Amino acid sequence: MYNRSILGVGIGLLFSISIMYLGGCSDKNPANAQPLSKSSTIALKTGIKSNQSASSIPIAGGSLELTSAYFNLDKLVIQENSGFDGEQQGNHNDGNNNGSETESSDITVNGPLQFDIVNGDVSIGNVSVYPGIFKKVNVYLSLNSAAPFNGNSIFVTGNFHKSDGTIVPFEIKSQYNSMYETLIANGGITVLTNQTVEIKLSFDLMKLFQNLDLSNAVITNNKIIIDSNNNTNILSVFDANLSQSIDFEDHK
Repeated sequence: MYNRSILGVGIGLLFSISIMYLGGCSDKNPANAQPLSKSSTIALKTGIKSNQSASSIPIAGGSLELTSAYFNLDKLVIQENSGFDGEQQGNHNDGNNNGSETESSDITVNGPLQFDIVNGDVSIGNVSVYPGIFKKVNVYLSLNSAAPFNGNSIFVTGNFHKSDGTIVPFEIKSQYNSMYETLIANGGITVLTNQTVEIKLSFDLMKLFQNLDLSNAVITNNKIIIDSNNNTNILSVFDANLSQSIDFEDHK
């Protein structure tokens, strides 16, 4: 009887220890997998792609000289892809980690973000983040009723230099109002602890204006107007180029 009691106590103790051990192994608390504090920073800039100029962009029948190029973004969503279970806790997160990248690990930079890419790089702002690997960014363009947009998301002005030497002013007013995903160049960026990494929302002017032909555009009051009512075929080409002309690069 005595031996059976000892054996029963031993088995019970071993069972209890096993439960405690398994319970510890199955702890999936995100806080245990994530660094303790947002000790790192992503510094966001935007501008024209390196080694390009807004003063002479070759197109069919001549070249474009940009005097302004305003863009209005509703927000940017930077996707964290390191596999951490913890939350970056961007401005749009609800505090739940349900495995969805858009709810648990992304970082939202809320707008409106308005900038003119013609006059050099523009700072969008700094974002505090946990260390991690960032590979993708969702870009949300949106309409803006204020000047200079006046109900559009993009407003571009400049001069069309024809091959025969004639110069005609032009403007593009786009109501492109959508989101597209773009990859950060070179496979993404790795942000380490206590580090500031600068990334640039880069506009490739060669791609933005590729296949545009203003040589036969309708001229109204000595100006080429490209919008939802005028030269709509040219506007369609411009809008189609947008998703291919913007990317993010590690900016050093």
